[in-house]
Amino acid sequence: MNDENEPGGFTIKDRRLFTEEGDLKSQDTKEGDWPQESVVVESAAEQPSSPLTGAAGSSHGGAPPMDFSSFVLSLATTGMVHLGEIVDPAVGQKRENLDGAKQLIEILAVLKKKTEGNLSAEETRLLEGLLHELRLSFLGKTKTIQL
Repeated sequence: MNDENEPGGFTIKDRRLFTEEGDLKSQDTKEGDWPQESVVVESAAEQPSSPLTGAAGSSHGGAPPMDFSSFVLSLATTGMVHLGEIVDPAVGQKRENLDGAKQLIEILAVLKKKTEGNLSAEETRLLEGLLHELRLSFLGKTKTIQL
């Protein structure tokens, strides 16, 4: 859907009936006669990397860019909360939810299996290390070791 004079990327046509403030754009719009605003979006590979955003084209208003490592660390942190290793921010104290911890460990194991061969060496080490730490902590809490 590229126009000949627009290199790379794709065009998005805004067909919403309301503005960002919630006001109606046009009172007499019909389905085939919607107001259209075109926005050209370039692919991430074509956007320059910024030292402030890190990855190409990703800016989240001050939040660090989400990548695989951040995602895995987020899951592992939730696992540690469930294991009672760190304070649960929702209640302000440590508490255990071993079923939740087991589920997070299983999710990370599935993620490891499904991404096998598609991760960098650093991402693989991170995922394996986090899984190892969570499993050891879980075994310490449940005092069950299966050989």
